[in-house]
Amino acid sequence: MARKNRDTDPDIYHHIYSKTLDSLLTLVDYETVAPLVAGILARYQVIFAIRIYAYTFLGNHFHLLIDAPLGNADEFMENVMREISKRVNKLYGRKGTFWSKRYQDEPIEDEAGAVNCLGYILTNPVNHRLINSSYDWKGLNSIQHTLSGENVKTTFVLAGNKKNPNPQENKLTISYLPSFVNLSLEQRKEKLVAFIREREEIIKKEWPEAELSASEKAQNNKKFGDSVKITNKKREKRFFSHSKAAQEKRAALIERENEYGICSRKYRLGNKDVVFPKFTYSPPQHRRPRIKAFVWAIAD
Repeated sequence: MARKNRDTDPDIYHHIYSKTLDSLLTLVDYETVAPLVAGILARYQVIFAIRIYAYTFLGNHFHLLIDAPLGNADEFMENVMREISKRVNKLYGRKGTFWSKRYQDEPIEDEAGAVNCLGYILTNPVNHRLINSSYDWKGLNSIQHTLSGENVKTTFVLAGNKKNPNPQENKLTISYLPSFVNLSLEQRKEKLVAFIREREEIIKKEWPEAELSASEKAQNNKKFGDSVKITNKKREKRFFSHSKAAQEKRAALIERENEYGICSRKYRLGNKDVVFPKFTYSPPQHRRPRIKAFVWAIAD
């Protein structure tokens, strides 16, 4: 079976998520790990001209909503995943595999689907019943960043660079989906707060028990994501956009992935003249070949 292609279509949003090896809580330290991860996101966001709409990091997994106008989400994630692995491992004095497996990249076909995904990511701690309110989450979550719209100052130290040992300051920038862009700060904040509140109320109705007590809330903040599991189940239907355009785009994405699988099998059987569909790569690459460590998407 062909390995899933990293789609480079610049006209889709990406819901990206991954979990740590054996669900270890290696992302748990929000006082040390969270600023470290923020610095990594900010650095490679600039390098690859990535737009970040939402992010949240729990103890053993994370979610991102991004788009890549240059079709290079794979390069962005390669660098982000590598740096988190390398630097958090060093922080804990451990070696070896950090992530459980290849990160998941779920295409989002249109803005309506992206808005649903935005709500899912911002309220993820509540969704996992780790906290009563998303605003109380002490870890790396873009909810306050999204409401304020202000850039977050971060630092990034170039590992092994003796010529430039000082930390580099980068600004982690949040982007807004089209339906939020033209609103004033107060209008956007009001709309987002209502959206988040509505989402949390829906989530809490599905909780098997009453809301968390104060002691449970404090304990979960301490555990920071204990026992959270991610499965490969398909996205729930309610998170799909049902517009005609989205359905057509979704069908095209599925058709392209199927075509890629067929071409991949032919290629591996010796047919080197097979023509792969647009926005895909020939095996065994699965993504853009890396010529250099990385190529800056924009000028310094």
